Amino acid sequence: KYKHTNMNNWECDECTFQNENKLNKCTMCGAKRAKRSNKINNNNNNNKNKKKRTVKRAKNRPETNLVQLNIGSAKDGPKLFGTKTASGGTPIVLIPIRKNPFKITVPEGCHAIMSCRGASVGVYQPGSYVLPPWYQISYLVTSHHIPYHFSVKECPTQDNVLITLGVDFLLHITDPEEFVFSIGPENMEELLRATQAETVRGLVRTVNADEAYDLRGIDSDEMLDTLNEKMNKYGVNVDQVTIANVTLPDDIAISMQTETTFYSRQKQREKTQEYEMQCAGNVNERKKFNLECQNKRLHVNEEAKKDYILLQQEIKEMEVKMDKILAEIKADEYATVQNVKAQNEKEVSHKNNEKQIMLTEIQTQAHIDSQQIQAETNKDIIELQAETNVVIASNQAKALKIKAEVEKQVVKDLQAKREFELQKQKMDIYSNLANNDQVIISGKTGDHIMQMMVVREAAKNFKNSFN
Repeated sequence: KYKHTNMNNWECDECTFQNENKLNKCTMCGAKRAKRSNKINNNNNNNKNKKKRTVKRAKNRPETNLVQLNIGSAKDGPKLFGTKTASGGTPIVLIPIRKNPFKITVPEGCHAIMSCRGASVGVYQPGSYVLPPWYQISYLVTSHHIPYHFSVKECPTQDNVLITLGVDFLLHITDPEEFVFSIGPENMEELLRATQAETVRGLVRTVNADEAYDLRGIDSDEMLDTLNEKMNKYGVNVDQVTIANVTLPDDIAISMQTETTFYSRQKQREKTQEYEMQCAGNVNERKKFNLECQNKRLHVNEEAKKDYILLQQEIKEMEVKMDKILAEIKADEYATVQNVKAQNEKEVSHKNNEKQIMLTEIQTQAHIDSQQIQAETNKDIIELQAETNVVIASNQAKALKIKAEVEKQVVKDLQAKREFELQKQKMDIYSNLANNDQVIISGKTGDHIMQMMVVREAAKNFKNSFN
């Protein structure tokens, strides 16, 4: 598989890169080096035994073939639109047979061209319709987007190299009736191929063979406008045109591949040399950088030691200042506390004095109020007792009077005795009132007071004379 060109290097058949003899792997592709063999030491034999280079190509996609089919029921339309026929055709128009004489169903994803006795009556949207038996779905046209692929072969480039291009379309039918009756699937396909082939050949003619691969994947607005200009009048709109694949002749492709490989190997050598130089430079830079870092580290350590000593001195000075400040703060704090304490004691004493004065005033006023209330109470009690005694005496007098009247009726001889006893009792009452020092006799005028005093003296005299 690998051939040794001389004692100093060997060539890899996969990438034809010349490797040094001391290497066991290809620098370009990384393949392992085979063991030496006497059968392959000769360069001429190596050249004869070389395999012919070929270009690996992707499998060509089949071209799209648009067709029209006859089917049994309209309900099968959506399923048939999404599949290919046995011959590889893509159905876009279907001709169904009516099976229900009273009901017609247009399936989803389809446009139905309805006819009455053979004459078209318009396009019906998906749904169910109750129509007479002479109505019939003439055509079912898909409403989905249709992908279409075909190849334009032997397109000459600017340098007269024949290449093949694969073109992809994305189109949809905008007017089903116009499309079916004016062009149909087969004619539309021919028109589409002819129009696109002409446009693609004109585009390829503007580039060279080495620029042909750049055409892959481009979306040309000019091609899209040209197609729509010719297809719109038939009820078809092209949404997208893309060049999917570009195929060059084998000799041109191999030549470009070899040239690309040569440029790649040359670029790889340049990059390898640049990498080795950069590695050597990096080693020197790293040594230089390490030395600078070491010197800088020593310098930083010395500076750090100096800064540490200065910081220790500053810390000691700060500690002395802090002790002094703390002592001053404590002295101020003690003086403030003592001042506040004395002020508080003064205020407490003042408050206690005020409290004592208020208590004394309250007690004095309470005592005065108590004496006044007691005097008024005693006065009310004495007055109530006097009134009670008067009422009792009056009631007793009335009782005696009643008793006397009763006795008068019974015994007229006891009248004088009863009158005497009555007068005696009255005199006892007057005497009791006269002897009571706490009773105050008041009247409207002084004459009444004098009369009461006279009555009092008369009562005393009467009592003494009786005794």
